[in-house]
Amino acid sequence: MHTVAAHVLCSSRLLPRICSYQSDALSTDGPLRCRSVRLAASYGYEPQADDDDDAADAATFQRWLARHGTAALPLLCAPHLFAYALRCGDVHVLQWLVNREAVFWNKTTLVLHAVGCRACPCASEQLGPAMTIRASDCVRRAATKGHVELLRFLFDCGFDMVDVWRAVCFGGHLDVARFVVEHRLGVWPDALVNDAAENGHFELVRYFNTLRVDGVNSYTLALAVRHGDLPTVQALLTHPHLKDLSFKTALYDAIYHRRLELLQWLCQQPNARPFLTGALEVAAYCCAQAAVQCLRDELSKVLRHQRITSVLVSKELLGLVTSYQPGFDTHTIGLLELCHRHAIYETPHQVPGMASYAAYHALFTAWRARHDKHDLHILCLPHLFAYAISYGNMEVVRWLSPRLVISQRLELRCEKAHQCVLSANQLVRDAVVYADCVAHAAESGHVELLRFLNGLGFTMEKVWHRCSYFGHANIAQYAHALELDGHLPRYVYDATLGGHVALVQFYHEHNYAGFTEKTIWAAVHSGRVDMVAFILRHRDEASVREALLTAVETDRVDILKWLCDEPDANGMLDTALQQACLMRNHACIAYLVDERRITASRTTTRLYQRYVQRPT
Repeated sequence: MHTVAAHVLCSSRLLPRICSYQSDALSTDGPLRCRSVRLAASYGYEPQADDDDDAADAATFQRWLARHGTAALPLLCAPHLFAYALRCGDVHVLQWLVNREAVFWNKTTLVLHAVGCRACPCASEQLGPAMTIRASDCVRRAATKGHVELLRFLFDCGFDMVDVWRAVCFGGHLDVARFVVEHRLGVWPDALVNDAAENGHFELVRYFNTLRVDGVNSYTLALAVRHGDLPTVQALLTHPHLKDLSFKTALYDAIYHRRLELLQWLCQQPNARPFLTGALEVAAYCCAQAAVQCLRDELSKVLRHQRITSVLVSKELLGLVTSYQPGFDTHTIGLLELCHRHAIYETPHQVPGMASYAAYHALFTAWRARHDKHDLHILCLPHLFAYAISYGNMEVVRWLSPRLVISQRLELRCEKAHQCVLSANQLVRDAVVYADCVAHAAESGHVELLRFLNGLGFTMEKVWHRCSYFGHANIAQYAHALELDGHLPRYVYDATLGGHVALVQFYHEHNYAGFTEKTIWAAVHSGRVDMVAFILRHRDEASVREALLTAVETDRVDILKWLCDEPDANGMLDTALQQACLMRNHACIAYLVDERRITASRTTTRLYQRYVQRPT
């Protein structure tokens, strides 16, 4: 019996089990492994520390804490408790020590002053009478180990965070990196991206890439290929701001490092196709049979795609196939072929002129005679819209109206619509955008298009200006009927100078301001006899004398002949001949002298004789 009792009492396994149920009599080792963890007065960062041991210690301590609660913490060894809090990033334990006024700090160091605190014999022996631990590199340790809450605690305590990024890239913890970015801590050196890649932390590299930090380069891509990290390779090669990275180098590295999954993805990328033949030679040189087979398969796919494309772009085949399709005929084929000759924009966002779409208009008229408007979807939608606006074809415009986006620009959305290759290359975001529709309608005389745009809320301030230059009386009638603002007196002069008789007649009939003594001058300069006749017969401001002199000055013989037949012109022909001699306008002089045989004054005779002696 004595032997059995001695055996039980001396059992090393029984004591920890009994102590685990005692609140005031803990084992000599306890949850902190006091006998296993050696303490020192200076506690620095140990990169060779085993993270698995730290995780096991944290799990053991948390189980103990769940059973005994924080009320039992004073029963533990304070130095080992401090060491545990730093190794495992337990902020609650560290805060408990701070509240007990056992922990102090400056910008770089945490100091435990354990005098008066409970300590195990091992701690007393290792620390000596001072019972002090100075823990340096706390920021580095927390960032490397991924202890975000501990890092937050140190940040709140005012610790220096200058070199925190180096520890982040060494440890590779994404949540720590996000914390550092959120609080804008530390100074970012570009080389740290590749440090993270060398340590295999590619999730961190991808996060840096989304932030567009400097330092991501071809070496980063090479490291990702070497480690076989497909998501990182995809992120680097498809990111828009990393245009300097080479698919060729990635292909060769994938072959060299036998990364077949990477190679398969790279082969499928359009930007890698020009390098597949060279990559096949590298694979054969490296005796990488799997890579050789992969590249051969992809090259055969590329060749097959090229053959299919050559068939699809064949004009001869297009005509042959479409001739057998219901709803397609020679007019449809002709309109589709005309797309390659017509631009959608005259200049950026400008409607093309009617002259540029004359051939399209003629063929479309023939096409429309044989097709219903429900067949419009088989035509190239962007070119059809350009033609409709250019020629003011309101039937087509109204058919397209469900796709229109209205602002002060006319925008046609072309998603899921038929588009030719040329229009697909010209469009931005699958839309045709015209910014000058009102001006174009006024210049081209498209009243119905102008009425349509006015109904959509477009501003009409340019209508009178463009109308006066291009002379469409129907546009003037529309603007007058709606009482549009923007008409200026000088527009009468512009219309007269342009020779737009119908428009000038409209201005006269509706008493528009702008007719002055200079109007007859503009009428003569227009070169139109009917314009001169209208101004002289209907406007009191005009004078035959001004018209005669202007006709002689500008050498307008046809206008001069008409003016000479006017009753009021006989007394002014001598003055006109003088002006012709001074201006040396041969045609006018010949007409006045040889055909009209005017009676010249002495002054005029002297000028004419001088002209005859020196005609040039």
